[in-house]
Amino acid sequence: MRRVARAYSATPLIRRLALSIVENLPEKNRIAEAVAVRDYWRNKIRFVRDIDGLETVATPVVTLQTGQGDCDDVSTAVASTLLALGHESIFFRAIDPTRSNGRGAGRLSHVYVVDVIDGVPVPLDASDSRIPAGQEASHVRAKNVRV
Repeated sequence: MRRVARAYSATPLIRRLALSIVENLPEKNRIAEAVAVRDYWRNKIRFVRDIDGLETVATPVVTLQTGQGDCDDVSTAVASTLLALGHESIFFRAIDPTRSNGRGAGRLSHVYVVDVIDGVPVPLDASDSRIPAGQEASHVRAKNVRV
């Protein structure tokens, strides 16, 4: 996911998309940019699970073209879009379900992006509409991976 997000952040399509998402926002408002990117992908992509028994990660372009993806796909798209806007302190937060429901010991069940802006972590879960930008579920144990 990291390599895909970094590679696609430099593509003209993702750069143009990123610029179009933030074009009407006040300049240098990093939090507004992060939330706008999260909301764009949240509203654009229909959540659909991976193929049973097969973990896949789509590129941001494929996710955009199909209009569908799971948390890995959407998180990769969010991260690449933020990177295209110059956001630097971005990481994926992978959720270990063992703390919340006792299933799947050592298995990661969900991933989303966190953007650190002025030292403040801003969770941007674009695949779960129940969780607003800037908030995250408090009952999970997470592992952070720098993009």
